[in-house]
Amino acid sequence: MHKGTRIHREILRVLVCAALSRCVVPQAALCAPQCETGPNIAGVVEQRVPVPPLQGQTVQAASRKLQEFRLRLGKVLPSNGNGVVFRQSLEANRCVPLSTPVDVWIENVAPPPAVEVPDLRGQSSLGATLLLTIRGLKYGGSSKEQSGEVAPGKIFSQQPAAGSMVPKGTTVVVTLAEPVTVPPPTPYRPSPPQETLTLKSNLYGPAIPGELVTFTGVAQGSAHTIQFRFNFGDGQESSSSDSPLARHSYAQDGNYIVTVTAILDGGASQLTASTDIGVHEAPQVISLGVSPTPVYEKQQAMFTAQVYPPEPAPSRYVFQFGDKSELASQTPSVSYAYQQSKTYHPFVTILTAHGHKASSQPISLIVVPPGMSTWKIVLIAAGLLLSASVLGVAGYKILQRIVTRGISYNLRPGEVMVRLQSPDGRLKEDEIQFHTTHFAGVITVPIHTLVVRSVEVQK
Repeated sequence: MHKGTRIHREILRVLVCAALSRCVVPQAALCAPQCETGPNIAGVVEQRVPVPPLQGQTVQAASRKLQEFRLRLGKVLPSNGNGVVFRQSLEANRCVPLSTPVDVWIENVAPPPAVEVPDLRGQSSLGATLLLTIRGLKYGGSSKEQSGEVAPGKIFSQQPAAGSMVPKGTTVVVTLAEPVTVPPPTPYRPSPPQETLTLKSNLYGPAIPGELVTFTGVAQGSAHTIQFRFNFGDGQESSSSDSPLARHSYAQDGNYIVTVTAILDGGASQLTASTDIGVHEAPQVISLGVSPTPVYEKQQAMFTAQVYPPEPAPSRYVFQFGDKSELASQTPSVSYAYQQSKTYHPFVTILTAHGHKASSQPISLIVVPPGMSTWKIVLIAAGLLLSASVLGVAGYKILQRIVTRGISYNLRPGEVMVRLQSPDGRLKEDEIQFHTTHFAGVITVPIHTLVVRSVEVQK
């Protein structure tokens, strides 16, 4: 009885996997065997999950897939491989405990043929489309921004940049220039001078012990003299100096608060500013990915923080989208829709398991209006074909008049073929042929004709 129930369960699972084209849960998880919860060797009850297949995936994709199944990526062999997975330490669909590491082996694959992105600066949208099509690239639409660098309606920015080597079929998005509007001058109203002070560093993430970090104090206002004094948060302090720059290295792992004090006009007043610095032996490297591209206005795009090494996993992600919006998340991926087509510079900041903050480099992201509808594309293509046909017929008629100059035909009714030859090599035998339906008569070629040497009529 138990065996028959198990067979029925397997048949039902196969039918479900075959019938559903899209599943709410990952398809691999739906079709994978159901793993039962049971005690391990030590007698502790533990939950088990199936190992997903990883062959053919990049390291980043394999890591995300393992996280979906609540497993983690183990060793990557070789560690500098940049291809796809061809072997995994645990076979697919094997039931293992949660958080089990899976090692992968990488083989480098030949990169797709690359082409150079043309320089589209100063081109119109139609001209850019033609240039990209010739190179085997795609035109992904445009956004608009005020610019005086090129004429209104022309391209002044593009992504990817001109000269970049990209795979064939890559989509290129552009930014068109709009006229620069100059706001009317505002009446001058003197305001009391205000002093401001900010503190910046040259880091985007934690520093390594012993690394030399540069701090810059930026003071703005009407003070005649300014001296800067830095407190590095580890018991070390600089002396007062006219230089707004200070360099310092930390010997131990930890989080530090760095403070700069600006002494204005010999002590008439003071300002302070501070910033946080993390120091860690092996800091994680963060980058931000966006898909799909190009990103269209008012359509959801997926932003993914990529952290290397992936372990230990960050405890918090804060996504800055470049339009004064931010979103905090416990997962490395969030979705967001821009409401206006323009160029943005998003980045992501993580809070590491060690309590450090680290940010990715801002990326340049061009958001474009939604693409043209199918019927518009069909109309444009039909118009281009019609124009090409008209120009082809007109060009043929003009060529016929030039090469038959000085020739008169009076032929029998019915269609005949005239073959023309030229003495100077501009026309080769059988190269130019015309058909006519003139009445009976003969063909006369004047002696002074230079274009055509002989005419042959075939009935």
